[in-house]
Amino acid sequence: MLFLTLIFLLVITISIFLRYHYQFAKYFQLLDVPSGRKKHAQPTPLTGGILFAILLLQSIFILYIFKKTSFDLMAYTLPFLIFSVGLADDKKNLPANLKLMILSIIILLFLFLYPENQIEILNLFTVKSAISLGKLGIIFT
Repeated sequence: MLFLTLIFLLVITISIFLRYHYQFAKYFQLLDVPSGRKKHAQPTPLTGGILFAILLLQSIFILYIFKKTSFDLMAYTLPFLIFSVGLADDKKNLPANLKLMILSIIILLFLFLYPENQIEILNLFTVKSAISLGKLGIIFT
């Protein structure tokens, strides 16, 4: 029943968002206007990431209410931090080096706070051996 409720609410959210996303993008000035290097001919809404963030937040909220997941703030914050960088880039056209630096800091912070997400062993199937990475695991992650 929980799964069906979640799917129903997500479909409703997607339907409403798709109906009004152009107006939303226009109001918040999130339209990608064609220029010399753009391939599209008409202004295109930059709202796909916003829809993803809304759906993710809605799913987390519903699952948390029904006690089907624990609420780990940093694990759920990571996608929103990455989303925020993407939104800022869409709005302000950030330089690539700055985006790379910000995203690297966000990901490294996450890996230091949650070391269980780091790659620890590199399995080489072609030669049937494994290499323990130790502290170099963060680079491979």
